[in-house]
Amino acid sequence: MFEFDVGLLGWYSNNNFGGSLTCIALFNTLKQLGYSTKFLKLPKHDTNSHLLYNKICDFTDEDFDANPLSSWNNKFKNFMVASDWMFCKTWFVPLEIRTLNWVNKNINKISFASSFGTPDGGYAKKDFKYIQRLFNNFNYLSVRENFSIDFLKQLNINAKCIPDPIFSQEKEFYQKIANFVNVKLDLDLNEFACIYLLDLNESQINLALTIVKKLNLKPLFVVAIKDKNKTDKIKKYLHVSENELTGVSSWIYCINNCRAVISNSYH
Repeated sequence: MFEFDVGLLGWYSNNNFGGSLTCIALFNTLKQLGYSTKFLKLPKHDTNSHLLYNKICDFTDEDFDANPLSSWNNKFKNFMVASDWMFCKTWFVPLEIRTLNWVNKNINKISFASSFGTPDGGYAKKDFKYIQRLFNNFNYLSVRENFSIDFLKQLNINAKCIPDPIFSQEKEFYQKIANFVNVKLDLDLNEFACIYLLDLNESQINLALTIVKKLNLKPLFVVAIKDKNKTDKIKKYLHVSENELTGVSSWIYCINNCRAVISNSYH
C-alpha cells in the first residue's frame, strides 16, 4: 500500500524565482485536486531556510543522497518531474534520476511541462541514443516549449506541449504568496519600478536604469541573496537591505505593488 499519491521532483530552490514558482504552483494544484504529494528533497538544498516552501509544500524527510532512490518506490503511487530546467544537460541532478529510470515499472512516470531550456537542451548528436533510451521510460511526457517537441521528434519520441504550471493557479494564489513577505517595506512602491534581471551584466543594468529614469521612477532591484555575484553588481542600486528584498514572496510583492516592472526573464 502506497503512502502518497505523487512524488514530485523539481528545482524548487531555483535562483530564478519564476522557475521556483512553477514548482510551488504545481504542488498546490496537485493538492487542490486531492492528491497527497511530497517533493523529493534535493541534496544540499535546505528547505527550512525558505519560509514560503514550508507554508505551502511538503518534503520527504531525507534527500536522495542520504536515501536510496529505490526505497521511494514503496511510498509513492506516481512520480512526476516538472518544470524549469528539468531536462537541461547542465542541471546538477543526473539525467537518469530526472527521467525516473530508477522507478519500478508498475509505477506511473510523468513529465509535466518540463523544459529543455534551449532548442537542443545543450546536448550533442552523440548524446541522442542515450537520451532516447532514458525518455522512452515515461508513461506520459509533456514539455512546455514547441522547440522541445521538435527536438524530441528527432529522437522519434512523441510528447505534448502544455502550459507552464504557473498558469494552473489563479491570481489569488499569487497574492497570498506576496503576503508571506517577512518584511513590509517602508517605501511607497508606486514611486518605483521593480527590476528583475537574469544573467546580469553592466549593459543590462544600465539599460534598465535608463528606462526607469525615462519613466521618472526610482529603481528597485529584486535579487536572489544566495547569488552573491548578482547581488554585488547592483548593491549600489538597492534601496533596502539585501535580506529584506529576496525570495519569491518579495518578488511577487514588488511586481504586484510597483508602478512598473522591467525584466528579461521568461517568467
